[in-house]
Amino acid sequence: MKKSWIVPVGGFLGAGKTTLILAAARHLQQRGLNSAAILNDQGVDLVDTAYARASGLPASEVTGGCFCCRFSDFLAAADQLRSYAPDVIFAEPVGYLLSATRTTWFAGDTGLFAGMDTFGAVDLALVPVWGWGFNLGPGHLDPAGAAEAVRRVAPTWAVPIHWGTLWPVGCQRIRADRFTDPGTEFAELAAESAPATRVRVLEPGGTLTLDDARSESS
Repeated sequence: MKKSWIVPVGGFLGAGKTTLILAAARHLQQRGLNSAAILNDQGVDLVDTAYARASGLPASEVTGGCFCCRFSDFLAAADQLRSYAPDVIFAEPVGYLLSATRTTWFAGDTGLFAGMDTFGAVDLALVPVWGWGFNLGPGHLDPAGAAEAVRRVAPTWAVPIHWGTLWPVGCQRIRADRFTDPGTEFAELAAESAPATRVRVLEPGGTLTLDDARSESS
């Protein structure tokens, strides 16, 4: 049986992960190597999966949770791609847990899922609290859902992300508050549901250094 390399491709929301995978797949094809991809998100019928397939890249998907929480689904998705005999399978995770001297949970574009309370000690959670417009589709967190996620994960610090940056034309007239308020709404709700977690609301481009945060909380 042919063995495939599995190559995870991570990055922040909108970083261009799918675009990079497609470009890498074209490059490998020029070298005579076959590629495939496994996409990941909370929802179903993923746009990135459809886009990859429309671009000629064999693709399967894991939905309803991250690769770690749905690892059996990940293995099944890889098995579905076996008929294409890929030399490389690119895997694009929805979020990830990074552990070094500090542990950071980058939630990605996610909804609530079982297993959030199994991460262990987390120093910093980067939690999405809204989307790109005046309403949200399935598989996303609003301020209340993000506060519940923080209650389950119980990080030392939490920073709301995925709000206040991308704003479609016309939304200013409909619900301008969705561009400015989700971060502070999350902070207020998290103070009630997860009082042991400290929340820092950063303006776009702002920073938080965990060493400074720890001395601040001591």
